[in-house]
Amino acid sequence: MGAARGRRRNRCRRQTHDRQRHRPPPRQGGNLPRPHRPAPRHHRPRRRNRDRRPSGRWQPAFLRLSRRSVQRPLRPRHPCHRGYRARPRRLLLRRTWRRPVQAQLHGPPQEPRRARRDARAETGPRPGQPDEPRQGRSPEMTSLSVLRDPTLRLIAWALLLLGALNASVYPYQSLVGIERLGLSETTFALILALASAVSVLASVLLGILTDQRANRRRIALLTAASGTTGVGLMLLAPSPLTFALCHGLLFPVATSLYGQLFALARLARSDDGAARDAILATLRSAMSLSFLAMLIFWTFAFGWGLDVMAVYLSATLAAVILSAMLHLHWPRDGQTAWEDRPSGLNFRRAFAEIAEGRILIRLLLLGAIASAGNLYMILTALVFEASPTRDAGDAALYIGLVAGWEVPFMLLLPLLTRRFRRATLMAAGTALYVTHLALMPVLTESAWLWVLTLLAGLGGTAILTLPIAYYQDLLDGRPGAAGAMIALQRLAAELLAAAAFALGAVIGGGYAVTALMGAGIALLGAIALLWIDRPRQSVS
Repeated sequence: MGAARGRRRNRCRRQTHDRQRHRPPPRQGGNLPRPHRPAPRHHRPRRRNRDRRPSGRWQPAFLRLSRRSVQRPLRPRHPCHRGYRARPRRLLLRRTWRRPVQAQLHGPPQEPRRARRDARAETGPRPGQPDEPRQGRSPEMTSLSVLRDPTLRLIAWALLLLGALNASVYPYQSLVGIERLGLSETTFALILALASAVSVLASVLLGILTDQRANRRRIALLTAASGTTGVGLMLLAPSPLTFALCHGLLFPVATSLYGQLFALARLARSDDGAARDAILATLRSAMSLSFLAMLIFWTFAFGWGLDVMAVYLSATLAAVILSAMLHLHWPRDGQTAWEDRPSGLNFRRAFAEIAEGRILIRLLLLGAIASAGNLYMILTALVFEASPTRDAGDAALYIGLVAGWEVPFMLLLPLLTRRFRRATLMAAGTALYVTHLALMPVLTESAWLWVLTLLAGLGGTAILTLPIAYYQDLLDGRPGAAGAMIALQRLAAELLAAAAFALGAVIGGGYAVTALMGAGIALLGAIALLWIDRPRQSVS
């Protein structure tokens, strides 16, 4: 019995040894199995000096691995199996960094994923093609990472203060000028017309001048000082003359700072063609956020009995902080990390460039799209005042909800700009916005009125944000002139909105007909822009 048991034991040992020696090689291209460990003592064949080096010296237990066991990997063994041992760390590391890479079966050899992504990010739209499909974005160009860049962080804070300044002055200038200072309606209208002309002229001239001489810091400080002087005079010595000087001349010059800030953003991140929409949308949302917060603050402040002239206190505080911040942190001319070459174009050639047919037609179409927003601001107070069940508080709440929806939608806009063209997104946003504009006079008495704020916020996000990058691609290499195009678009939008309002008043039918007229103008502009910027197949 003992001899038979010994023969069976030796046969099992030989079979185990043969299986370990003649196992087929592992598959290529997949995950390699774990390295082999010597079998337990009661499964290994007896060999002399198995734990000794060739020289005969004794070997430690953690180094008792034969060359064959390291070079010939076997199947992994489960921890529950008998005789399982943990692998040495040096073998695990060796197996990790020597793992083979599965090669592609078809097509040319591919570059690494990071190289392909960087190449897509560096490839921006060509001059004259402002609506290239978005190709993707690099991981550092997200909405939350904008604040990591010092220049973009400065622009975000500047737009935040500029929004607070605008929210403190613009909504209450008619109340201050007519009711508190005693201006007539004709005089007030003339001041507004002067302010509109000065704003457009200053934006265009200063934008061309910054491209011509590349002295953006000096011009930005002068425009910020102009706004600070204007609101400071209204705070210290309010009078009709001061009102005309501030709201007709000084403050409109300061509004050109809006385009200069986005021109600086274009220069600071000029290599981010695919991520530029994400950057500009995040920056623009800072201005909308501060505008909404300041409106809410003054609504409660007036409810507590605060005088309307106190708006110039918050306006002066925001203007002083803005001027000081630009003086301390705006990059000095000629010492920037990016290259800002002077264009060398005089005013005649620069105006001729803006007046080109391909630029002028797009400017008019974008002005038609933006006219829906101007007509909305005109009709909202009138529609709510004409309603028997609504009042001024409902109008303020409605405007606040529309502005509130724009902030999160601007932060989420980069999710769409990577997949759709700008013209497509602007056409879809215009369709949503004109739906809200046309239905607002009809649903005034219904509870469905508040659902329209969602459509207005979603559509207004595309109308307000996307034209900035559109102009920057249209005027490639002229960031100052591209920022001035926003002022020209605002002028075209105001004129078209006034024409729609006058045409609706002549035709008759109430505010619903006027809203339909404005919706039709904006929708026609969006369709025409979508057709002009349609994808064209290249002819080889």
